[in-house]
Amino acid sequence: MMKKRLLIIILIFLSAAGQLILAESFSDNLVGFRRLVLENNQDLKGYEKQITDLEAAVSQIFHLDESSISLSGGYSYNDAASSSLHNFTGSTGVTIPIIDQVSLSSQLNSAGNGSVTVQLHPLADIPENITQEQQLALLRLQYQSLWNQLNYQSTAAVLQYILAKQEMETAIALLDVSRREYDFKQQQFAAGLLSVTELQQAANTFSQESIQSINALQNKAAKEQALLVLLSSRPVPAEALAMTISISGLQGLIAELEIRYNQLQADAQFSSLQEQSLLIQKTYLEKELKNTWLLDPQLSLSGSYAVSDLFGTPAVSPIANVGISLQIAVSDFYFEDKNELQDQITELDQDMVLEQHSLQVVQASQKGALEIARLSAEMAERNLLALQTAAEIAAFDYHKDNINLLILERIQLNKESAESNLFSAMINVYIQLSNLIQSYTYNSYTGASQ
Repeated sequence: MMKKRLLIIILIFLSAAGQLILAESFSDNLVGFRRLVLENNQDLKGYEKQITDLEAAVSQIFHLDESSISLSGGYSYNDAASSSLHNFTGSTGVTIPIIDQVSLSSQLNSAGNGSVTVQLHPLADIPENITQEQQLALLRLQYQSLWNQLNYQSTAAVLQYILAKQEMETAIALLDVSRREYDFKQQQFAAGLLSVTELQQAANTFSQESIQSINALQNKAAKEQALLVLLSSRPVPAEALAMTISISGLQGLIAELEIRYNQLQADAQFSSLQEQSLLIQKTYLEKELKNTWLLDPQLSLSGSYAVSDLFGTPAVSPIANVGISLQIAVSDFYFEDKNELQDQITELDQDMVLEQHSLQVVQASQKGALEIARLSAEMAERNLLALQTAAEIAAFDYHKDNINLLILERIQLNKESAESNLFSAMINVYIQLSNLIQSYTYNSYTGASQ
């Protein structure tokens, strides 16, 4: 008696250890698959490049690398009556753009005349810079949205592939049972123990389950193709194709999402990519409006210094002067521009109100879909419990010779089909939860607040 108990304890321990190893293996392989998806997705790579290029443009404050130097020279020959037979002239100029609003230029010629000019343009490139910052914020939003989507989508795709494998294995096993049942009933029919109608029913069952097996094979291939698409046509690793997870393991994944979802409901706001895009546009339009003056004059500060015959003997005393100029054109007035910006902000406010009303409908719909998915999972679980009981009774009846092996196998395979149905319903719960979580996490990475 003690040996039996010890054996049972050892079997339970080994079973638990095996489940733990499988769970850890699934988690590691899933993380590896997600990483491959995120590393190879071409759309993500495109966003990364655009973000990097735009960050470099936005962060560039000084424009010293755009400086330029100009040189020019001349030569003239004079006759003997002239004071100098050879006459050389030359000039040089330097332009240095310091920042968008300030540039520096200087000129010097061989006669000793030099000048320095500072150009001031207070509003130069401010709208362009703000537009670049807005584009950068939108790109980051789109990148993070796609990253989140791929992260959850890759997990769902793996789960659906595992389900497709299970369904295929069950369908093939059921087909084998149907084939043996049909062979057995053919023998009974030949012996006169079975009617034509009963034989035809067995043939129909065999035919239907043949079709179901073909469908299961095609479905598995389609789910493997979905993994390939996620990897941007990179070969699916053997580790990913070999992944398995139990119903209890899937329940653990769902429990993690439930905790995350409950936290977001308490701390975050249901949103959408469209609403966050509108919010970013409004934020930067308000910034542009604030930085747009009613008047943008052209202001120049200049200074000059001259010495006649710089490269010879100075003929006169050096001369220096400074000056300031202010230019105002009709195009420098921005009354209309400010009004247009204010009109755009008003339109965005209206669009945001409409989007918020739409979000209320979307939120209710997604919550309803989650509740339906939960109810479906609950019903699938009850059905599984009933079929588990039926399988236990069938095993008892088989040992008592009340039923044959084919009936027992079919009942057991029906139980496996019920497990697959529960697995499918739980995947749907996972998908609905992940959709809601993605909607609640938009505010966490936009960098803007209402």
